[in-house]
Amino acid sequence: MLTQLNWQGRWKKRCLKLSLILAMMMMSASPSVYALKLHAEIMHFWISKGEVDALNVIKQAYEARGGVWSETRSLDYQQMKRDAFVRIGQGFPPSAMLWLSGEDLQHLSALAITNNLDDIALRENWHDTIYEFALNTATVNEHIIAVPLSIHNENWSWYNVSIYQKLGLEIPKNWDQFLQQAPIIQDAGYIPLAISDQEWNSRLLFTTMMAGIAGHALYQQFYVDQDPSVLEHPKMRRLLTIISKLRQYAPQPRQARSWDEATNLVIEGKAAMQIMGDWAKGEFIHASKELGVDYICQPVPEADNEFIAAIDLLTFPRTHNPSVYAGQQLLLETILDKKVQVAYANKKGSIPIRKDIELTDLDACTQKNLANMSNIGHRLLSPRLTMSEQLRTQVQRIIGNFWQDKSITVEMVIDQLKIAFRQESEEI
Repeated sequence: MLTQLNWQGRWKKRCLKLSLILAMMMMSASPSVYALKLHAEIMHFWISKGEVDALNVIKQAYEARGGVWSETRSLDYQQMKRDAFVRIGQGFPPSAMLWLSGEDLQHLSALAITNNLDDIALRENWHDTIYEFALNTATVNEHIIAVPLSIHNENWSWYNVSIYQKLGLEIPKNWDQFLQQAPIIQDAGYIPLAISDQEWNSRLLFTTMMAGIAGHALYQQFYVDQDPSVLEHPKMRRLLTIISKLRQYAPQPRQARSWDEATNLVIEGKAAMQIMGDWAKGEFIHASKELGVDYICQPVPEADNEFIAAIDLLTFPRTHNPSVYAGQQLLLETILDKKVQVAYANKKGSIPIRKDIELTDLDACTQKNLANMSNIGHRLLSPRLTMSEQLRTQVQRIIGNFWQDKSITVEMVIDQLKIAFRQESEEI
């Protein structure tokens, strides 16, 4: 049986041979080079209108470079991962997979089934052109095994301008003010707070509110240090109490089954506000809504300057197919192109991963986003980057149940979270 070291050594030799073959083909300019189709099949879970628009920016740029593009969509990330592993196990992996950083990427690295990008990163000077903290999320055991695609901030709220103007309300500066506004909004026939039935949406609400109400230090204590004593802090109790009050101002069950359906409630003038990461902006853009006229973007109340970073990654499964390998290289080149990064970010709502983008190429929301990200003292990491998948999922489930079940009290949630933290520490 081959050891992992020997297997990796043989793989490197194959890649070197393949590179030499491709180089010789290009130098000879023989007809065979033109017959080599640079094919890329992307597996992903981006199915909202804004996400599709953003991915189409890369698709069109890839095709303009001579590539042949195809994609396989899944309804969600978990399904995509399952499908990807089945494909890889059966010997026909996709060219690239949209992946999330954190423990999931570590698992992928342990399986040794994706390309090591260290040489490309060195040749293309990624360490100088890509934000370091984003590149770190694509690195496992000091090896780069993915390329950052976009930088997102979870800490955003979105407001329907028309509703607030009609009711003579100002954009809330804190949660107490919003709770005063919510009955007025509801009595006028609108949904005060758009949120979907998905558990991770209520987790995101909890996370962003923690960054504001509890503050930077307590956020770190909860999500990074995973210290259960933080749950006894008065600010944490205030946070959970406010969430318990917000539950009555949400859409009816199944009125918003996904995050983008909740965004559409704001776009269509049915809901006043949504807490959602900057990717929600892509839905407003797709609907041809104008920033400052139809909608307003602001950090979540009481979390004015906090940046909760979430990174989208693209990984490249190993292949022996020259066309697929060449297509992977072309895809990397396309993704990192400055013009593509700007056009993609402006559709996706994200921040470009390159540090050399002009501010004037970005809209007001993204400029504010970039300013907050640049302040290291206000930069936080999404729970996916700091927690084990098991603990993160448990916290998400506890908060999701709390949001859905009004019989669950603040004390019950605190006790459940303490148990989850204790179980995690015992396993470690």
